[in-house]
Amino acid sequence: MKKRILLLAMVSMIMLMAVACGSKDCKAKNCSNDIYEDGLCEVHYFEKALKDGLKDLEGLFD
Repeated sequence: MKKRILLLAMVSMIMLMAVACGSKDCKAKNCSNDIYEDGLCEVHYFEKALKDGLKDLEGLFD
Protein backbone atom coordinates (compact mmCIF):
# COMPACT_ATOMS: atom_id res chain seq x y z
CA MET A 1 0.00 0.00 0.00
CA LYS A 2 2.80 2.41 0.87
CA LYS A 3 4.50 1.67 -2.46
CA ARG A 4 1.33 2.60 -4.38
CA ILE A 5 0.95 5.86 -2.49
CA LEU A 6 4.62 6.70 -3.00
CA LEU A 7 4.41 5.83 -6.70
CA LEU A 8 1.27 7.94 -7.12
CA ALA A 9 2.92 10.87 -5.33
CA MET A 10 6.04 10.64 -7.49
CA VAL A 11 4.06 10.43 -10.73
CA SER A 12 1.95 13.42 -9.67
CA MET A 13 5.04 15.47 -8.87
CA ILE A 14 6.66 14.62 -12.21
CA MET A 15 3.49 15.62 -14.09
CA LEU A 16 3.25 18.86 -12.12
CA MET A 17 6.88 19.71 -12.90
CA ALA A 18 6.30 19.13 -16.62
CA VAL A 19 3.31 21.48 -16.64
CA ALA A 20 5.01 24.18 -14.58
CA CYS A 21 7.98 24.43 -16.95
CA GLY A 22 6.01 26.02 -19.77
CA SER A 23 7.20 29.01 -21.78
CA LYS A 24 6.92 32.40 -20.11
CA ASP A 25 7.69 34.44 -23.23
CA CYS A 26 5.33 35.99 -25.75
CA LYS A 27 4.35 33.60 -28.54
CA ALA A 28 4.63 36.30 -31.20
CA LYS A 29 7.52 35.94 -33.62
CA ASN A 30 10.83 37.45 -32.42
CA CYS A 31 9.36 38.67 -29.12
CA SER A 32 10.80 37.72 -25.76
CA ASN A 33 8.64 39.89 -23.48
CA ASP A 34 6.80 38.37 -20.52
CA ILE A 35 3.30 37.00 -21.06
CA TYR A 36 0.44 39.43 -20.34
CA GLU A 37 -2.58 37.35 -21.39
CA ASP A 38 -3.45 34.56 -23.87
CA GLY A 39 0.23 33.77 -24.36
CA LEU A 40 1.02 37.25 -25.70
CA CYS A 41 2.86 40.22 -24.22
CA GLU A 42 0.92 43.40 -23.50
CA VAL A 43 1.76 45.06 -26.84
CA HIS A 44 0.86 42.05 -29.01
CA TYR A 45 -2.26 41.31 -26.95
CA PHE A 46 -3.65 44.80 -27.52
CA GLU A 47 -2.69 44.71 -31.21
CA LYS A 48 -4.64 41.46 -31.60
CA ALA A 49 -7.59 42.83 -29.64
CA LEU A 50 -7.64 45.95 -31.83
CA LYS A 51 -7.56 43.88 -35.04
CA ASP A 52 -10.37 41.67 -33.77
CA GLY A 53 -12.42 44.73 -32.79
CA LEU A 54 -11.96 46.31 -36.22
CA LYS A 55 -13.05 43.07 -37.91
CA ASP A 56 -16.18 43.05 -35.76
CA LEU A 57 -16.93 46.65 -36.73
CA GLU A 58 -16.46 45.86 -40.44
CA GLY A 59 -19.01 43.09 -40.06
CA LEU A 60 -21.57 45.57 -38.72
CA PHE A 61 -21.33 47.83 -41.76
CA ASP A 62 -21.49 45.13 -44.46
